[in-house]
Amino acid sequence: MKRIWTLRAWVAVCALGAALGFFIALIGAGVSFQIGPIMLQILPHPSLYWPYPVFGLVIAALIFYLAGVLRNSN
Repeated sequence: MKRIWTLRAWVAVCALGAALGFFIALIGAGVSFQIGPIMLQILPHPSLYWPYPVFGLVIAALIFYLAGVLRNSN
């Protein structure tokens, strides 16, 4: 049972990290309050934003992994 919770936690953390990375990409593109129209223009061109969700996912996964390692260490 604990393994399922851990898998769900990993998926949630990675999804949140990717979403945060995507929104950081939007903010970096100069989007302030008009996220909707800009997002619709950017979505068909993944080459403009794919590194940001990937880096957000990787950073969130590393932080989650290190928190688990530090929690289980003596």
